[in-house]
Amino acid sequence: MIYSVKDTVQWLRLNDLKYFVVQLKDTDNTKVFESDDGKPFEENVSQFLQVMELSKGGRFIIKAADSKDSKRGKFFEEFKNISDDNAGINGVTTPPQNQVSNDDIEKLVEKRIKEYEDKKLMQELLEKNKELEKEVNRRQSVSDQFMERAMPYVGTLGQFLLSKVIPTPQPIALAGIEAQQPSNENNMSTENEKKDIDLTDEQTERVEAALQKLAKAEPDFILLLEKIASMAESKDPMFGMAKGILLQK
Repeated sequence: MIYSVKDTVQWLRLNDLKYFVVQLKDTDNTKVFESDDGKPFEENVSQFLQVMELSKGGRFIIKAADSKDSKRGKFFEEFKNISDDNAGINGVTTPPQNQVSNDDIEKLVEKRIKEYEDKKLMQELLEKNKELEKEVNRRQSVSDQFMERAMPYVGTLGQFLLSKVIPTPQPIALAGIEAQQPSNENNMSTENEKKDIDLTDEQTERVEAALQKLAKAEPDFILLLEKIASMAESKDPMFGMAKGILLQK
């Protein structure tokens, strides 16, 4: 089997076969082309190539000899009506023009996998970011609602805290002189002073700002303030130590 028309012509040249007949099958009534003994070999070849370009079908038979009346016998071969460029399509292996190596394929696969993983990771991060935004908004909403409910009591709580931290000064007894005991009326006045402490606008703003910060940072801030006030009222030594440390900062 010869795998192209050009190789068939080369086969004729190598065997010095000037006369040849091309048929579809090995029968007399399927003739496709016959060379002319009166014409040069190359002219017959040129005409043969033109006929093959127009002829349909992929497989042909060629019978050839050194001349039409040769007594040596005829050469017989099958060939395919295809060009050298398309030889690989019909079973002939030809070197690929743009061959891709295994390394190139592996790199391409790795690249596609990485692109997919990066895209998936980005999607996961976006989903997590949405969840975090929802949580932040929820916490801010809870904090705002809490502060909205707590604000009416901020001023009262601040005055209560100051009344505990800054007790009203008591009379001091001098040596040999008994301190005068305040009357019931004075005692009532003192109790009222402890309950009602007049704060300046600046002090009120400072107390409210501090309470807002503490409320956001410490959920149990009211209980904490009550404990501090109780320690201050009872003159707990731990309160004095804590106060000294905090005032140095």
